[in-house]
Amino acid sequence: MSDAHGNYYNFNKRWLNFRGRDLRDEVNLGWSEGVHKDDLSNYLNVYNKAFATQKAFDTEFRLKRADGEYRLMLVRGEPEFSDGLFLGYTGTCIDITHERQMQTRSERMATLLDETNAIAKVGGWEYDVASNLITWTKEVYKIFGVKADENAHITGEFAFQFCHIDDREELRICFKEAFTFGKSFSIQFRIITTSGILLWVNAQGKGIFEDGQVTRVIGALQDVTQQRNADMSLKESERRLHFVLDSLPVAVYLTDA
Repeated sequence: MSDAHGNYYNFNKRWLNFRGRDLRDEVNLGWSEGVHKDDLSNYLNVYNKAFATQKAFDTEFRLKRADGEYRLMLVRGEPEFSDGLFLGYTGTCIDITHERQMQTRSERMATLLDETNAIAKVGGWEYDVASNLITWTKEVYKIFGVKADENAHITGEFAFQFCHIDDREELRICFKEAFTFGKSFSIQFRIITTSGILLWVNAQGKGIFEDGQVTRVIGALQDVTQQRNADMSLKESERRLHFVLDSLPVAVYLTDA
């Protein structure tokens, strides 16, 4: 707690136990000795601005625990009044170190997933049966050549428009069986991107059941154009080789090892 002049005059037992210090060590500016030197000026700046306007504030700083370890604290301050007279602030500190570490790890994993998906040219998608809306990851937007928009409402028909007209019916059948019966599928088909480029993609999907009904279909979409072209080139080379061999005016035979 601080008074109307900004002086800190009281800390509860939880704070004192955390710091491993007596109340007389923490009052006035004693508490600031525990705040990480890189965070102190920012906190004081936030506090002083709030103090000047007598409004609530929240911020973060690292605070040294009794064992010497710095822990990340979420700091919140509420102004106190009595009959309209400003009395000072009552503040709370919550240790959010673990939550922030988990958040950072989650962000790193998300970044790793985005990077690996980009390398593999594979993205994820989810279809909501009730709303007929599809959610795409960044890589799916990239494959179709569509600008990523988290707020976009992508319907099933919008997604199907990219499919080559000769491949749509087979894809529709697979998709319908997935959201009707939960049947898994894996299919290769052609798409036309917004730039008019023809690509081969591999789509995989499976239905997700809730209370005995398929509510969602989730899956992956991968650009397999290079692999497809490589396979076609290999087959074409083999075809030409067989043609040449079959056309030779001499007998040709092959033996194994």
